[in-house]
Amino acid sequence: MRLSIAENVAARALAHPDRMALEVLDGGPSYTYGQAWCRVVALAEALDQTAPGRHGRMAALLLPNDADGVLAYLACQMAGVAAVPISTRLAEPEIRFVVEDADAKLILAGGPFAKVAANLGVPVVRVEDIETPTSVPPPVLGESERGEEPCVVGYTSGTTGFPKGALYSNDHYLTALMRWGWEFGLTADQVMLVPGPLFHLSYAGLSMAALCIGARVRIMLEFRAELALSELREHCSFAFLVPS
Repeated sequence: MRLSIAENVAARALAHPDRMALEVLDGGPSYTYGQAWCRVVALAEALDQTAPGRHGRMAALLLPNDADGVLAYLACQMAGVAAVPISTRLAEPEIRFVVEDADAKLILAGGPFAKVAANLGVPVVRVEDIETPTSVPPPVLGESERGEEPCVVGYTSGTTGFPKGALYSNDHYLTALMRWGWEFGLTADQVMLVPGPLFHLSYAGLSMAALCIGARVRIMLEFRAELALSELREHCSFAFLVPS
């Protein structure tokens, strides 16, 4: 396919720069599509320094559940780097295993997780140190030709041993998002609640699917039942939830 997930979001930023894209609940930042794309470009520039490992260029993501937790995936795609999201609920030895197994040569970290990242012997970029420009050059769409390149590596099935990295190409992940969008009927006028962790590829993927279609995404820093109920009652029209 000619366009990556990131380029689909860039197209929305070109068409509707002032439309609200991302809101982080409990006092977090809000981004219009134009502002969100400026943030993606800033993150991508920071990721340009990612060196290749034995599996290619991979960057580990160890981030709080906020806007950067979504936008970092898009930034990796723009930088030609595979994203390796890591569960922030893991212990340090488990995080170390994922970083070493992926041979990620850079960790994009934020909040309290930057301290953990600093102990892993890999260069760390703190998202708090990345300044976001107020404007960026218009993106050139359809020229990256990265469809077959690795997009994200999700570590999974760790209940009976160490987790394994499941590799998604750009085309594979974009196809999955398109399928989810059709199946769930996502449209630009919907408001999506993200009540779960963005290191999980379902929450991250559905968030990016919503951004591809031009919808509005509201992210919970952490799950609170009363806040989720309030959001679904007053603001949001869609949410992905895990049955207990």
